[in-house]
Amino acid sequence: MNWFDALLGVLFLALIVWEMNQEAGRGLLDCFAALAASQLCLPAATFVSAGLHWRPLPGTEAAPLAQALCFGGLFGLGLLASRSVHRQVRWTMDQFDPLCGVVFAMLIFVVVGHTSTQVVAGMALQKQGEVPQYLSSSVFGEELRCFRTYHHVVSVFEGYQEGRQ
Repeated sequence: MNWFDALLGVLFLALIVWEMNQEAGRGLLDCFAALAASQLCLPAATFVSAGLHWRPLPGTEAAPLAQALCFGGLFGLGLLASRSVHRQVRWTMDQFDPLCGVVFAMLIFVVVGHTSTQVVAGMALQKQGEVPQYLSSSVFGEELRCFRTYHHVVSVFEGYQEGRQ
């Protein structure tokens, strides 16, 4: 573990505290905002990169900085929309709001963590040609960037399904 893991831990705890103090409906809408921003930031970053004449990563059409700006902007707009919509619907789970907040905070953390580590790795690849040591030696950062454990678990289940063990 290194300082990047500590930074991700602080982000995780901040999201948990934030979402535990929200009602379940707001947490759900915040989670949706994070997922939508993550899915829309790369296509938007393609247009921003081309419009600003920024150099994209090889094999992509988007610059990492454009991806970061688009994700931040879209996520911010999504959070504003979440707040506005939640003021109208006020959906809550009453005593289960803190538990729902923890679950939604974990989901938001995975989305924000994945996008952030991808951007950091992309910016380093663009400047230095390799992933920085602090990211490749980071336990959580590397997991959020590549989802190695998830891919291993899926391959194990596929192996059992196909009769391999």
